[in-house]
Amino acid sequence: KWQPWPYLIDFVRDVLQYRLLVTLKARQLGFSWVIAAYALWTAITKPYSLVLLYSIGQTEARELLRKVKFIYSQLPEDMRPELTTDNTEELSFGSLSSKIMAFPSTATAGSGFTGTLVITDENGKHPSAVENYSAFEPTINAGGQHISLSSANGIGGIGGHFHKLYTHAKSGLNGYTHRFYGALLRPGRDMAWYEQTKLAYASTPHMFYQEYPLNDDEAFILTTGLRVFDSTALFNLKEGQRPPIELVRDDYGYTAIWQHPIVGRRYAGGVDVSYGLDTPDRSWTVIKDPKSGIVVASIVGHYTPEMLMDKSIPLFKLYNRVFYGLEIEGVGKFAYRKAEELGYTDPDVMYYQDWEESLTKHIKPTKPGWSTNGTTRGSMIANHSEAIRTGSYITYNEDEITELYTFVHLRGKPQAADGCHDDGVMAGAIANEMGSLPFILRNRPTAPVPPHYSMINY
Repeated sequence: KWQPWPYLIDFVRDVLQYRLLVTLKARQLGFSWVIAAYALWTAITKPYSLVLLYSIGQTEARELLRKVKFIYSQLPEDMRPELTTDNTEELSFGSLSSKIMAFPSTATAGSGFTGTLVITDENGKHPSAVENYSAFEPTINAGGQHISLSSANGIGGIGGHFHKLYTHAKSGLNGYTHRFYGALLRPGRDMAWYEQTKLAYASTPHMFYQEYPLNDDEAFILTTGLRVFDSTALFNLKEGQRPPIELVRDDYGYTAIWQHPIVGRRYAGGVDVSYGLDTPDRSWTVIKDPKSGIVVASIVGHYTPEMLMDKSIPLFKLYNRVFYGLEIEGVGKFAYRKAEELGYTDPDVMYYQDWEESLTKHIKPTKPGWSTNGTTRGSMIANHSEAIRTGSYITYNEDEITELYTFVHLRGKPQAADGCHDDGVMAGAIANEMGSLPFILRNRPTAPVPPHYSMINY
């Protein structure tokens, strides 16, 4: 028997209020009966309605339509308009000129139909989600309603159609309203139930998080099988994330401190620069304590190369003259020019690609900056992955952790999932490389820590 649980009543209010709605949910929460009832209500209360139901496959499409027909059969007789078409793919009401059609997600499903209402059930697992959206897009453009709901994974995992639909809605980019319904909403479920249920998925934990997420981050980022970084390590980072002890924001981003500098400690830095301002990528500076493995400070924002170095170098000096690697490719050369202007490019504080040769030959290095290329990229990511797995790289920054989650094997190389970013990953990987250089832990800093340090004053 269907139960009017509070979260289902909230969902009913949403489908009545919002024309474009995307819902990420855990399993077995009762949503399929609600959308079946809403499809029937639309067809019998709005003459000339065409309701299009999309499901994963033929079996699921028929089952959803069966639920619609069951609800119809339970209505009082005077509320039941005559069914003039009644089969496994269509229900129609001739006196109202309304019909409900059910489709499996195939490349041509629903082509040529402009509906009043489109419902895409378990949209994240539709094999032809993109083609289906193209088919019913005229419905949306004509003012029709689209309700998309799903668990997270399948073909619609990170970078898939449903993932983009949901995350873009969350960012306010596509006109959809987003909702998340977690595993513990259903009455009778608590953390004891959650932990007990998890035991049944011991060999496939990613499937557990797919089916029973507690939050939307967990739903997406713990279910994909393409992640570069270790699942358990990422989960531990997520559980251990904490707010900074100091945080300064401006119009473009923020500077965050998790630990103040320690006297006598040498720190390692990584800088990955973007064009800044109106571009989607952000510039990152990461400062790591090589001894503890903890990321002690970050600068993150839509900063130009010059703006980032203006912020980073004073912070480097406060952290005992951080030894840093600057990503020199692309716009990194502009950041180098600014660092040179600020007097922070000497080999004792900046990585040079020819440092080993310069030490051997006792000559000054001439190739400043870290170059991420076909030779270095694979090894630096592998080293970063191992450091995260073993706990020798620990970040509390929520933005960085999210990027680590969405860094996947895609099109033959490790990179950000479609629609995601990896600037923080790369800055952290460079900082990790700097911290592993043999002379970093041997060298003592050349400047003392101010006795009453505060980032506000830097």
